[in-house]
Amino acid sequence: RIILDKACFDALHHHTWPGNVRELENTIIRLMLMAESDVITREELGMVNLPAVERGPTERPFKEQVLCAERQLIEQMVEDNVSSRHIAKALGVSHTTVLNKIRGYQLESVS
Repeated sequence: RIILDKACFDALHHHTWPGNVRELENTIIRLMLMAESDVITREELGMVNLPAVERGPTERPFKEQVLCAERQLIEQMVEDNVSSRHIAKALGVSHTTVLNKIRGYQLESVS
């Protein structure tokens, strides 16, 4: 069981969620797996360093935006020293897929 502090809740509430429910679900799962305490702060959310999402149409193609979001999520989890098996479980993909993504994005290898 986790509790979100007000700043964390506000960040989740006001984020535009370009990946819709799946992105929100993956974020909550990541928080549950990586939580060091019962109360999650905005800093633990990992959204403080993300650039503000522009509202309205963008010039980048949808597929490119999805790949960028995917890379950011995996990169953050690798930086937080989450194992590739835990990343796979949190994202609902195979361990091999995660390893291929890490190699493809040239991120530091995890166990």
